[in-house]
Amino acid sequence: MPAPCRSMIFASLLIAALAGCTLVEQNRQIDATQGRIDTKTVQLTQAEQEQAALQQQMQSISTDLHQKQMSNKDLERRLAKLQAANQQAATDNDAQRARKRKLDAELTQDRAALAALSQNTTMDPFEQQRKIDQLKADIKKRLELLAQMK
Repeated sequence: MPAPCRSMIFASLLIAALAGCTLVEQNRQIDATQGRIDTKTVQLTQAEQEQAALQQQMQSISTDLHQKQMSNKDLERRLAKLQAANQQAATDNDAQRARKRKLDAELTQDRAALAALSQNTTMDPFEQQRKIDQLKADIKKRLELLAQMK
C-alpha cells in the first residue's frame, strides 16, 4: 500500500477518534450540568417550603395582633423568635449549600478519576480493579451523604 494512502487512512482514524473523545466529553458535561440543575431544583423547593412556613408564621402573628391585641412585649418576643428562626434557617441553608457544593465537586472528581482509571491500559489489572472498587465505594458514600441532606 502506498505511503500517501496509509497516511490518509491514519488521518481518518485519528479524526474519528478525536470526534469520539469530544462527544464523550460533551456528554459528561451535560450529565454534570443536569446534576447541578437537579441539586438547585431541590434547594429551591426547600427554600420555598421554608419561606411558606415563615410566611404562615407571620400571618399567624398578624392575625393574633388583630384578634387579641397582644401586648407590646408579647409581640416583640414573638417577632424576636421569628427573626431568630429566620436567621437560623439562612445560616443552615448556607452551610448545607456549601457542604452540597463540596460533595458535588468531590463526586465530579471521583467520576473523572474513575473514567481515567477505566481507560488506563498500562496499569496492572488487579491494582486497577482495586482502585476502581475504592472509587466506587467513595462515590457511593458521597451519594448517600447527599441523599441524607435532602
